[in-house]
Amino acid sequence: MTHQDLLDIALKNGGFTFGIKSGRLIDKSSGYMVSIAGRERIVKRHLIQALAIAEYIKDNLSILSSDNDIYFGAWISDDNVYLDVSIWIENRNIALSFGRGQKQIAIWDIANGCEVQL
Repeated sequence: MTHQDLLDIALKNGGFTFGIKSGRLIDKSSGYMVSIAGRERIVKRHLIQALAIAEYIKDNLSILSSDNDIYFGAWISDDNVYLDVSIWIENRNIALSFGRGQKQIAIWDIANGCEVQL
């Protein structure tokens, strides 16, 4: 999948979660995605280009390629595209605890397709 493919998916669907090691979009039907603090990048929607995705992956490649449960994510909110590194955690209590430790506002509940506020 190319950087342009990922950008197109984000713009069409409002976001994505992509496994660098697998080379595929996430295929989990349960569990939680929790962002890792300090890895966030915000790009204005009208300025986003495939190059921004390529640069983000390059800058975070060591952690993104370190484990099958580490993912590159993007989502769109208002006029911004948020890029981040997140980890898939199956257990809700562990995900909530990890999210709080990472000073996150919310985590993503995959099964229900919604945020869980912390």
